[in-house]
Amino acid sequence: MGGKGLHLIEMVKLRLPVPFGYVVTTKAFDYFMGLNNNAEIIQQIIDKTGVDDTKNLIEASDKIKKMIAREKGRKIIFLFKVLDSLEALKRNYSKKLLAEIVPLAEKTIVSFSTESMLKRKKFAAKRNWIIDFINERFKILDDFEIGGERYIVFKREK
Repeated sequence: MGGKGLHLIEMVKLRLPVPFGYVVTTKAFDYFMGLNNNAEIIQQIIDKTGVDDTKNLIEASDKIKKMIAREKGRKIIFLFKVLDSLEALKRNYSKKLLAEIVPLAEKTIVSFSTESMLKRKKFAAKRNWIIDFINERFKILDDFEIGGERYIVFKREK
């Protein structure tokens, strides 16, 4: 795991308010990036993206979506604990993003927390807005909860 992931863990241990997210080990990330010739291009896009500029983030997202569309072979998209962050950037952006990228992949998996990390108390919010959206537009293959995290696996056509 990289230094950023380690620092996030340390902040959680100190009971600091850490926003939801996920960590991919450096080794797994490097392996994935080495699978195709897009690694350098994606890294350049990420390096040039200013995280405080919503327009810039959306443009970078569009570039990466186009790259996904061009790739051959099986594609599975994982969006773990990112829906709330996307909504904080722009209302209904999660729905727009899903509508655009789900047709590009064989399966898509989203997740979101159902309870607090520290106290393990259930959240009152059930995220029905996104569950309804997924259910209306896509075919849900699996829907389960493990360790305070809900996972929904779905594909393009109903």
